[in-house]
Amino acid sequence: MVASLALFAPADQRKELLAGSPMSKLDSLALEFAKKGASMPVSSMLKKLDDWHDRPDTLLDVDSDRARTQMLSLANHQGWMGSQLASDSQLCKKADIIISKFDQLLKKLIVEETQVNKTISQTQQEYEAIKSKWLDTESKYRLTEQKEKEAKEGAKFARQEYDKWQTAHKQASSDLEKTTKNNAVDKASLESEKELILEIMKMVGVVSNGLDSCLNICVKNSVLAQQTVGKARLETLANSDLGSQSSEVAKILQEILDEIDNRLKNLETVYNQESDLVKSTNEKMVHWEKQLVSLANAQDKAKSEKLTQSLAREKVAGQLKIAKKNYEEETSAYNLEIQPYQKEITVIKEIKKKIVNHCNGVSQ
Repeated sequence: MVASLALFAPADQRKELLAGSPMSKLDSLALEFAKKGASMPVSSMLKKLDDWHDRPDTLLDVDSDRARTQMLSLANHQGWMGSQLASDSQLCKKADIIISKFDQLLKKLIVEETQVNKTISQTQQEYEAIKSKWLDTESKYRLTEQKEKEAKEGAKFARQEYDKWQTAHKQASSDLEKTTKNNAVDKASLESEKELILEIMKMVGVVSNGLDSCLNICVKNSVLAQQTVGKARLETLANSDLGSQSSEVAKILQEILDEIDNRLKNLETVYNQESDLVKSTNEKMVHWEKQLVSLANAQDKAKSEKLTQSLAREKVAGQLKIAKKNYEEETSAYNLEIQPYQKEITVIKEIKKKIVNHCNGVSQ
């Protein structure tokens, strides 16, 4: 801003304003190179530029808006610089030497500017690489965290299923044990009754041959008193006229025998159903026991992977913190360094251009 104001200030104030600004000091230095450069060693010119570049007021004069204003104001410098150059009558005779030295200065400045840009670019790439790595490790950590959660939920569900089928299997086994004991008693009783009925059926055949008293004694005293199936029918049968109703008696006895067979079949059916239930609940229990072991192992594995990724994430997070701090510091340093270089290069190019234009005008 000081340099811009100096362009429009009265002549007696312009020198005072220009003398106090970093940009005006660079202008004065460039004009000194133009007038004395022919006899000044390039090393001296570089030393003067370095001194200007490293001055605190130069490095701090880096506000971006101000820098753009200063760069745009270079065009307005041309008239002032041109009048300064025109006052040196020997300038054109030394033009080639001065321009050659300016080219050497530009080469050095461009190399240094390129190095500064390269350094900040490299620092930025390193920072972006670490940030990308951190995002990758963060993503992997979140994935293992989700896997552990799913494995934990799966193991919990498997435990619930295993406990459910284990309880069902114990109950089914207990029921089957009771049924087996009860069936043994009931089956023995029914088989005994079946034998008695078959014996009675044989006796009915004897009655048909006239042995009434023998049959009546057997039926009343030996058979009827022990029966549980068809007892009412047998009591009626014992008081009936067996000889005259032999066909009806045989029918009743067959019905009783069929009823005993049905009860035996029912006992077998109940036993088979409960046996199948024991088998199916055991299969379910074994299945969920395997699932429980598998999912518990998966949970342990996911937990271990989560811990590994957590450590990796923390490590990369530390690297990212360092890289970010380094990038911020390098960026601040870059912002301080790059604008003075740009000003030096721009001013020297403008001086070169003015010398060439001035000398071309003189030659014409």
